[in-house]
Amino acid sequence: QLPATTIVRIPADTPLRAALPAAAADLDTDCVWVLTRHTRPEPDALRHLSLTFGGTRRVLMAGPKLLAAQPGRLQRFGIQSTRTGRLRLRPRPGEPDQQQYDDRLDALAVPIEGALVHRAGLAELGGFDKAFTGVAADLDLGWRGHLAGRRVALAPRARVVLDEPLPHPTPVRDRRAARRVAITRAPWWAALFLALWVALGAIVAGISLLLIKRPRAAARELADVATL
Repeated sequence: QLPATTIVRIPADTPLRAALPAAAADLDTDCVWVLTRHTRPEPDALRHLSLTFGGTRRVLMAGPKLLAAQPGRLQRFGIQSTRTGRLRLRPRPGEPDQQQYDDRLDALAVPIEGALVHRAGLAELGGFDKAFTGVAADLDLGWRGHLAGRRVALAPRARVVLDEPLPHPTPVRDRRAARRVAITRAPWWAALFLALWVALGAIVAGISLLLIKRPRAAARELADVATL
């Protein structure tokens, strides 16, 4: 049985991630379910999201399976990244939902759309970092949560339809932002080595792609150097 809920509406012209911490601070509840005018949760979505918390404060947030408006198609389910900030977004938008990702129970981060967020945990982290937007802002929040000893959970049985697709990460902008998240959140003594590793890897990959005549892919790799 779910607890009583309170609905707080955020003006449409207010950026969601900027407004969420202040809106959540005024609530007397453990968690905040973030919905927008483009989200259509299935009737049992909140129950499945709530079950991931299991009475522990270790969970920072839980993300549902985000579905495309086209029936049977996936939009996004969690956000993954390598330690160097290379995004690993699976599933791809429009991929058929055949329960192939239902064994996932944890992620580095989740999209804020449709997520159930622990109110006190969000406050402890100071909300979203204004230096990042979109998928990078979500990645940064989850990354900081992990560093603080918290877990980002996935709830494959919680399904939320997105009437408007999430912005697909652009090859250059979001790659750069994700790299900056990784470098920013690395320990100070490791940030220099991480930056050098990113630069070296990007240069090697870029040259290799040029040799096999893939200039656009090479440009995307070399763009990572601009994050440093």
